[in-house]
Order: sequence, then structure tokens, then C-alpha cells
Amino acid sequence: MKKIGIVTIHSDLHYGAALQAYALCAYLKEKGYETKIINYIKIPNVKYRYHFPKNIAYELMNYPRYIKYRRFLKSMVTKRKYKAVEDFYNFSEDFDVLCTGSDQVWNPRCGGLNKPNPVYFLNLKQRKYKKISYAASLGAYKYNDQEKEIVSKWINDYDHISVREEYSKSEIIRVSSYKQDIPVVIDPTFLLNKEDWSKICHNIIFKESYILIYHLDNISLIRECALQLKKKTGWKIVMMSNKLFRLEGVDVNVHFCGPKEFIGLIKNAQYILTDSFHGTAFSINFRKNFATILKADNPYRCKSLLDKAKLNDRLINNIQEFNQLPIETDYSHMEDLDAFINKSKETLLKFIEE
Repeated sequence: MKKIGIVTIHSDLHYGAALQAYALCAYLKEKGYETKIINYIKIPNVKYRYHFPKNIAYELMNYPRYIKYRRFLKSMVTKRKYKAVEDFYNFSEDFDVLCTGSDQVWNPRCGGLNKPNPVYFLNLKQRKYKKISYAASLGAYKYNDQEKEIVSKWINDYDHISVREEYSKSEIIRVSSYKQDIPVVIDPTFLLNKEDWSKICHNIIFKESYILIYHLDNISLIRECALQLKKKTGWKIVMMSNKLFRLEGVDVNVHFCGPKEFIGLIKNAQYILTDSFHGTAFSINFRKNFATILKADNPYRCKSLLDKAKLNDRLINNIQEFNQLPIETDYSHMEDLDAFINKSKETLLKFIEE
């Protein structure tokens, strides 16, 4: 059976990054492949900092979360760490296939260098590995003319490419002369079902039903929606937070969760309010009631997923749209999404075996 090395964003303390990396590796192992995540430690995109002396308290409080992340993926990553692009350029470990994994690996704003990162394009000194991508994404990024030249060279060296959104496909076609078809496939977290995720989650138990807030940017609108929903239902508001204060109106702050706690909080929530792609993805995977607030700077990811799931009505722009939204999410038309998941699995295995 082939040995597969995955290169993806996994080292950031970000739920989506860790969970998509875990899912792709776990799925390929389930299919019998000897699979590891290549332990490339990139420069974090954003490092939140408090001023002294709060920064000391923050680092101490955040350390257990750091440990949770590292333990979560420990058995899946290679023993050798790669901390520099130059180190990876000379990569020579024992694999048959190298796979650029998912997340916004081809977005220069997420790759740690503020320019296209050659690691995520599998740019190596020796051409000894089969090179594929699975559900790679650029987010909403558009390459400039200078970036186009180098990205085209790297892209054209792949044996097979798949991406996560139609926008990423159109941009890759625009900047490269890649000749083969570029399938759009499902995010890796859907390669595992809710039973798979339930086996590894950590359940944080609350006595009462709760609305879960998981936000990246649009906290004011999410908070307003949560308060409106609380008035209607009486459900408590629970918020995942890595900050030292509680937002007004939130009943419970759950501080410094790891990936397993993230899954458990979504699994046991009565309703999820999020502006996150992976918050949306796990809400759908667990068939939860939810609403997704549109991210104006990057709408493609959630729109693409909700379109496949025929859940476009769960995407809102303002409080008026939220107030008109039924609390119950209608999961009666999931055939297209289920078919898309199965087709994505077939595509991944075909890329490896061809």
C-alpha cells in the first residue's frame, strides 16, 4: 500500500486547520494507506498579544490549549520538524505520494510568508514523488502578475489537482496552463461522519440547552442574533473564547478549547451561530440548527458549501434576515451533498492510485 505525506496548515492554533488535517489523514489511514502529516511549522498569520502584564497571564492561560492541539495531532505528524522553506526544499522522506491538503494553503495571506509559500505547492529539489492536491483553497485571494508567474510553474508540476471552491478553480485556471480537469471537492472534515467525530470529541456538559457562538469577525451581529434567539427560546448563550473578558449578554465563556472540545460543543448545542466555514461545516455534519453570518471579505467558502447542501437560507447578512429564519434547519434535501461527499472520496482515491 502506498505511503502518503500530507502538507497542510496544521500547526496554527485554529480549530478548522487542525480538524481538516486530522480528517484527511484519518480517512486515508482508514483506507489502508500509511499516512503522515509532514510537520512543517509555518509562521503564524496572526499572533494575538496583550500588553504587559496581561500578556503573561494570557500566555499561561493559553498554554493548556497549545498542549491540547499538539496532543490531538501528535500521532499523525512526522517526527522531523520543518521550520524553514529551505529545509523542506531538500525533503527526502520515504513517501510515494505527497498531497497538498486543504484549508487556504494557496492563499499567501495564510501561508506565513505574505507571498505564495513554495512548501504548500510541493516545490522540491528532486522530482521523486507523485504530487496531488486535495481541496486546496485560496480563499478569496487573487494572484498578481508577479505571483502568477511563479504559481503557474508550481501548479503545472502537479500530477492531479482538486480544490475546495469554484473560485479557487477559476483562479488556478486563470494563472496556469494546467491541462487536466480540476475537480471541486468537499472539505476533508466531511470525509468523516458525525459518528466518527463523536468517537473523539470531548463533551462539555451543560444542564440547560444552549446557543453556541463561534465567531471569527462578525461578533456584533452574532451577539445580536444570539440575544434575539435567547428571548424566543430561553436557551443560554455559550461562547468559545480565547480572550480574557466575557462579552455582554453571554452566559458562559468556555475558554481556550482544544479541537476535541470544539467538536463536543457543536455536537451538544441546540443552535450554532457562526461566521466560520468550519463552524458551518460541523453544524451541517452533525445536522444541527444553525445560522451562518456572511463574511464580506471571503463569502465563497460558505456559499459554496451551503449551495451543495441546499441550505442557502441559513446564510444571513443582517438581523432582519435572521428574525425571518426558522429555528429548525431543514435537512430533508441532502442527497446532493451526500453524492458530493462520495464523489470527492472517489476523486481522492483515484488521484492516489492513477
